Amino acid sequence: VIASGSCGENAVYTIYSDGYMEITGSGPMTNWTSVDAVPWKNYRGYVRYVSVADGITTVGSYAFADCQYMIFTDLPDSISEIGTCAFYQARMTAFVVPSGLKKVGESAFYVVPATKALIIQDLAAWMDMDIEGVYANPGYGVDKWYLGDEELTELVIPEGTTEIKDYAFYGADGITSVHVPDSVTRIGKQAFSHATALTTVTGCNNVSEVGFYAFEYTALTEITLNAITKLDEGAFYNCGQLKKVTLGPGLTTVGHDAFCMSGNIEEVHISDLAAWCKIDFQYNDPGYIIRVIACNPLYYAENFYCNGERISELVIPDGVTEIKPYAFVGYDGLLSVTVPESVSVIGNDVFFECYNLKTVWFQGDAPEFRGDSFASTWPTIYYFADNTTWTEEVKQTQSNTVTWQAICSGPHDEVVDAAVAPTCTETGLTEGKHCTVCGMITVLQKEVPMKDHSYVDGVCTVCGVEDPDYIAPLTGVTRIFGADRYETAFKTAEVLKKQLGVEKFDNIVVACGDNFADALGGSYLAAKKNAPILLVKSSKIDAVKSYIKANLNPGGTVYLLGGTAAVPAAMDKGLDGFTVRRLAGATRYDTNLLILEEAGVTNEDILICTGKNFADSLSAAAAGRPILLVKDSLNDSQKAFLQSHAANKKYILGGTAAVSTRVENQVKAYGEVKRLGGNTRYETSVLIAKEFFPNAKQAALAYAQNFPDGLSGGALAYAMKAPLVLTASGKESAAAAYAKERGITSGVILGGSRLINDKAVRTIFQMKSSDIIKLG
Repeated sequence: VIASGSCGENAVYTIYSDGYMEITGSGPMTNWTSVDAVPWKNYRGYVRYVSVADGITTVGSYAFADCQYMIFTDLPDSISEIGTCAFYQARMTAFVVPSGLKKVGESAFYVVPATKALIIQDLAAWMDMDIEGVYANPGYGVDKWYLGDEELTELVIPEGTTEIKDYAFYGADGITSVHVPDSVTRIGKQAFSHATALTTVTGCNNVSEVGFYAFEYTALTEITLNAITKLDEGAFYNCGQLKKVTLGPGLTTVGHDAFCMSGNIEEVHISDLAAWCKIDFQYNDPGYIIRVIACNPLYYAENFYCNGERISELVIPDGVTEIKPYAFVGYDGLLSVTVPESVSVIGNDVFFECYNLKTVWFQGDAPEFRGDSFASTWPTIYYFADNTTWTEEVKQTQSNTVTWQAICSGPHDEVVDAAVAPTCTETGLTEGKHCTVCGMITVLQKEVPMKDHSYVDGVCTVCGVEDPDYIAPLTGVTRIFGADRYETAFKTAEVLKKQLGVEKFDNIVVACGDNFADALGGSYLAAKKNAPILLVKSSKIDAVKSYIKANLNPGGTVYLLGGTAAVPAAMDKGLDGFTVRRLAGATRYDTNLLILEEAGVTNEDILICTGKNFADSLSAAAAGRPILLVKDSLNDSQKAFLQSHAANKKYILGGTAAVSTRVENQVKAYGEVKRLGGNTRYETSVLIAKEFFPNAKQAALAYAQNFPDGLSGGALAYAMKAPLVLTASGKESAAAAYAKERGITSGVILGGSRLINDKAVRTIFQMKSSDIIKLG
């Protein structure tokens, strides 16, 4: 022992010659007023390791400040408060957050240069903590954050949290996505500031306030805040990758710099135009114009939408009395504006730098212009010639780039421009009005989109055009089977040709006949390529090659799914005249991602299934949507895939025994998630059918207890626009109830009667004993 003494009313410290320091006792440590007031001030260079006993409740102010050789600190969960400058310029390899910690004082962790990891044990407790400034956050400047022993990349805020407090995740560079539950109403000051890898924030359904510089210097690509009332200063400052912003009708205040240097925004969506006119876009320095106008996300935005309709001809709602400053500043897409009689005040720079604004129609008296509303624009402003409020003094308040045009002395002589109904081949127009004297358009005609074709049996009943995607349904009930799974795959491919109306395929997919994983992932590729899935093993290579040569168009592509242990190497040779592409990763999960990359996933729903069992994903094979196979946790490649498709809706297929709650929570970080899971595979299969085939007229039946026949049948079911329903002899009740409810009386059975016997088939399709089950 080289030093010891009191450090609190019931706390003592001991320092040993090897650099080990321990604090024992109970209750709070003393809050010292400076570094030199700490009793071990002369031993700061000795301290390497600090252990604080359970029962100590606080770390005193300045306690370990300037302990620059300290490499580890062990704090018990009894610590509820860390004082001001407690670890100021100290060093630690890692900091484990005590689960009882409630408050961290100012500059407690300022410049702690060697800290490599912040370990949070209890996320709910962390969310409840008061962090008094950026430099109080123990995560400030830390390389990696951990939740328990897992690196924190996808952050799911615990349900029940009402506020993400100030500085909570400041500088958390490793976080890529955040899910905010409905219980959260406020995101605090600099809560995610400098979380530079953060690209995705979901949820936020009840967030009403986003605090001071809350998301500055993040990589957000879009944000939706439907309940927002206030965006504080700098809320999205320097978010250079922000493309889409959706803001609710309750927004009243936007602080200066809210979107400054976020100039790549492509879409701004609102739901209430009148409310938008009333927003107070605030600023601190009116002389610095970029700070003023960059409060508004519209500045240089390419598209502005109200209730989903893109606005280029802006009609201010009647009843609006004032348009606040900067309301439409810099919106490049604005072509014309109509101002109703109710507007009496227009703020300065309302239409600043709306470079494409050509016409502005005033329907009443000259408003009070509170500054130059049309700076850096070149519109023609139309007003009534006999309205004496439009004086030269009023006109002189605006830029000399404005052209003033008096129209009709008195009311317009309006005529109606008749509406034109849209058809399924041409767009229509809404009713409009214009003045026959001055030509002013008083009610603009807007384009009405074409109607959808009304197809019946492949022909539009309105215009007679044929549906290019129409495939005539198979009639009756057909059983497709061969001597084994490989022959059944060939026969299924033949029926697929008839269904597609082709003599040969442009693409063929080949997968292992002894394992399900690669073929299930390949069902999406087969759907995209209008291709059959053939099954193979070593003894069937010649038969598969013969089928390919006879049924693949010259120059067509053969996709081999999996490595040579799955699809033998001999399949790579002997197919001259065709392109052979092998998609193989180190694991089934890697192969799955390669298949999805090859298929080219766009805006489809993503189906997430276990890679350990076939049942749920077998039912999904008919849906023609990308299938992502997962284990007990997402790997980095899967996270990257979901991140790149964050806008796609995600479905988890099966119960928690198949796809865990942990995976579900991870997926939630990438957008909307829905789970389809029944008590059995039969019930799950029906749920999948109902979700993805709401208008099914027929069904494909596959054996529920094994995978081979269903593997090759997924592509056929997709072409039939039919669900793949799992069943078995004596287990047909779920399928039969579904078919009866939907009126489905025709379809195909994949496999022989040993698996799904004729009695079960007749029950499911409501067949009479005299009805024939055809053989395909």
